[in-house]
Amino acid sequence: MNVPFFSLVILGRGPLHLLSHTIESIKSQKEKDFEVIFISPSKTSLRLDPDVPVEWFFTKEKELAGMMNEGLSLTRGKYVQFLQPGDHFLSHEGLSHLHELIEKNHEPHLAYSGCLMKAPDEPPRALFTPLNRKTLQCGIFSSMVRSSWFQKEALVNLGGFDPTFQVRTAFDLFCRIYHKQKNLRIVYSPRILIDADPFKISASDRVRSFQETCQILYRYFGLKEMLRWVFIQDDWKLIKHGFRSLREVFRKS
Repeated sequence: MNVPFFSLVILGRGPLHLLSHTIESIKSQKEKDFEVIFISPSKTSLRLDPDVPVEWFFTKEKELAGMMNEGLSLTRGKYVQFLQPGDHFLSHEGLSHLHELIEKNHEPHLAYSGCLMKAPDEPPRALFTPLNRKTLQCGIFSSMVRSSWFQKEALVNLGGFDPTFQVRTAFDLFCRIYHKQKNLRIVYSPRILIDADPFKISASDRVRSFQETCQILYRYFGLKEMLRWVFIQDDWKLIKHGFRSLREVFRKS
């Protein structure tokens, strides 16, 4: 059985009616050496383009990390990308460019690019976040998981996504990659390759995101950097609710 170069894992979260939009984007790619896996905690009867073979899997995992880890275990490709319904490539040459970049750099452990991010009532903005200490200490980077291509073997060896974190599991992974980067080869493309569809975050998820960010920053960068991040936040109501659980953050760390 041939091993595809890319495994594109679409997570069945968010607006499932936009799944066909993502599939059409994948279909338009000139690069054809890929497989598409759709994994969802809910069964769906959506009809998709038969010209794009999609492997459908039902999972009992409802949390993001568990779903991503299960999706990872189902892949056969050398490089894995995680998408959500509504995400799409901005160019027909997106995967071709990535394939060339990866081979040119002797198959690095991680390749990533910029993406186009949208927010309600705001114009789209191009986002390119370098994977470095300064960026991570600002508590950002996890949105870039959708414009990242992980060498499967390396991601498995890193332990995949930590199920301890329900909202910020990708941010934890990138902090882990940063701390192990001496043993990893990382390459980036300055191009904006992915249009990442926004997803709504509930009030409870915002509080959980605050708590998990504190926990992750404390784990990888220490108390000083965690507190510095807390005090640059501009949502004091969120901070008030978040601080109620900081004792739990320290207990788990």
